Amino acid sequence: MQYNSLASVLLCYAGCFFVSLYSPVAAADKRAANAIADAKPFNAFKAESSLPYFVTDALEKARIPEEKVAIVVQPVGASRPLISHNADVAMNPASVIKLFPTYAGLGLLGVNYTWNTRVWSDEPPEEGRVHNIYVQGSGDPKLNLEQFWLMLRRLKINGIKNISGDLVLDRGRFVRQRQRNFDGNPLRAYNKMPDALLVSYGAQNLIFKPQEEEEDEELKISTLTPTLLRIENNVGLSKGRCGYWKNKLKLNAMRTGQHTRLEISGKYPRACGERILNLVALSGNQQVGGIFRDLWKSMGGTFKGKIRSGGKPRNGHLLLNWYSPPLSEIVYDINKYSNNVMARQLFLTLGAGKRHQGSLGKGSSRLKDWLASRGLNFPELVIENGSGLSRKARASAASVNRLLIDAWSSKVMPEFLASLPLAGVDGTMRRRLRGSSASGRARIKTGTLTGVKTMAGYAMDRNGNYVTVVFMVNHRKASAAEEAMNALLLWIAS
Repeated sequence: MQYNSLASVLLCYAGCFFVSLYSPVAAADKRAANAIADAKPFNAFKAESSLPYFVTDALEKARIPEEKVAIVVQPVGASRPLISHNADVAMNPASVIKLFPTYAGLGLLGVNYTWNTRVWSDEPPEEGRVHNIYVQGSGDPKLNLEQFWLMLRRLKINGIKNISGDLVLDRGRFVRQRQRNFDGNPLRAYNKMPDALLVSYGAQNLIFKPQEEEEDEELKISTLTPTLLRIENNVGLSKGRCGYWKNKLKLNAMRTGQHTRLEISGKYPRACGERILNLVALSGNQQVGGIFRDLWKSMGGTFKGKIRSGGKPRNGHLLLNWYSPPLSEIVYDINKYSNNVMARQLFLTLGAGKRHQGSLGKGSSRLKDWLASRGLNFPELVIENGSGLSRKARASAASVNRLLIDAWSSKVMPEFLASLPLAGVDGTMRRRLRGSSASGRARIKTGTLTGVKTMAGYAMDRNGNYVTVVFMVNHRKASAAEEAMNALLLWIAS
């Protein structure tokens, strides 16, 4: 696609850019809008800076030094950026790093790639009965509760009713990783480690609901996911606004043998009403075992054996081959909702072959080799696990921009573009820039960590031309950079 306004491009290269007044925006964006709205044309760049003045003013107000910021803006059909500031500095990209494995996944595996979960038995069933049953995972990121129920339902319809032996779970496709305490919240669902047999994201869904009687100060906690988890509820109800209710809870999981007890204490604001908390308090076998026993029994099946780890028999009988949704749908979930667990699953899948296990090192090597095959050599690029939960990950704004430019002209562009959150509409951008000139016109992947705030994607100007946008901040006050980011998107949209 060519950028239609050549005069504007030349003016930008000279250090000037003119915009006109645009329609009012939502209240949440008024401060950003006021910084750039003017009835008369103006010079957007200060002589001493490569950034528009409304960006530098917002950064100065947030007390973020310009040297801690990297920005690139480039029309997708142009050979040079309109704005390039600290473009080659390696920075922590937070969840913007997900753009690399999702683009590589679409290119390497194909938009219709699927993961398959196989179910085996020792021998062909006789009169609906089998001995041991083996479930062999391949890393399906979306084998959720509904999909697992459907898989077991298919098994039941195919004639299996009684399992006299054990349920054997095969996770050999991925190299096992220990659960990490990335941010002091090891039980939060986003911290779940990859698992070749990941059922319902490895999470237990807890429902918090205050009792309806005003005089009853008890909080009911129940589990939405069938589980073997034992909950000890020591949570009291409190008054006041809901706010960050999850931060007011204390969680402690204790495993004894085959059982896990979860102690929950703290305060829960009555104003929150009914809420759901997703946790990862169980081991993989406990998670699958609890769900399997509950669902299989509800279908009228019988099972009296144990849940254990192991591989399928060499000459086993294949009972069922269950396929995941296509990769295009998985990438949509990863980028729209910044799903760290699914991003890790995809990253290890990139490194897994038919005869070897997926590992972090193999995933990184294959991804970089594929990028290099497209002429995208990024020497500073460090991808630790494919998600934004990393203090080691590094990428420059220039590299992210080159990836976006390359993706725009690739055959997987429609699926890649559709996966990015739409400003003011959905995903992680649904609450930003609502009702503004940028609403529905910017597809932006966001990233946030303590001391890190980033965004990258595509934005459309008022003439329907697309530009790439990369904005990265690594600074202790990075969380205050949103106003500057919004101002840049509004400027492009105007």
